[in-house]
Order: sequence, then C-alpha cells, then structure tokens
Amino acid sequence: MNNGSGRRHAGALGVPGSGVAERRRAGRAGAMVDYRIREYRDEDYEVVREMFATGMSEYVPALCVHVLKQPWVILVLACTFCVLLTSSKSLLLPILAVTLLLAMGPAAARLLLDHVY
Repeated sequence: MNNGSGRRHAGALGVPGSGVAERRRAGRAGAMVDYRIREYRDEDYEVVREMFATGMSEYVPALCVHVLKQPWVILVLACTFCVLLTSSKSLLLPILAVTLLLAMGPAAARLLLDHVY
C-alpha cells in the first residue's frame, strides 16, 4: 500500500516476510489469497456472539447522536431542566442533573448492548 511518499506501510499486504506476498506469487498474479469459510457450528456460539457484540458496539457513538437529535429526548431534557429550576430556585442543580443524564447516555447504551448481545 503506497502512502504517497513512495514507501510502503509496514502492515500493507504484499510486504515481504508477511507471508502474503509469497502466497500470491504461488498462484496467479493479482489473485486473492485463498480462504476457506466453514459452516457455523454450535461450539462457535460464544465467539460469534462476542464478534457481533464488538461490531455492534462500534455504533454506540452514532446511536447516541441520533437519540439526542430526537425531539422527545430534547423535550425530556428541557422539561427536567425547567422543573428542577423552578422547584429548587437554583441554577446549579438543573445543570448538574442534565449533565448527569447526558453522561449516562453512552454508558446506558453500552450496558444495554452488552446485556442484549
């Protein structure tokens, strides 16, 4: 893989010593490395589940942004702020409460994904 300076990255495919280049030379030029895909077995359950959960956890930041853009979430946060502001007559309590609610969002999403998957 060329990085624009004419040099190859250390992890690029085809780097001598990685074994990939040698396997390519054995076959046709430009052919992909042979992989064998086997059928799912019951003993693969935990590994597949862990791989799926890891893949799904990559979507947590995007999920949080999407949820925060929903009108009902904005309404709940605004109402929480207003109710706490009027009941406590202090600006500090509603700010801390809304900050805590916002901070719990990503943690709750990760906890839910870990529990479900």
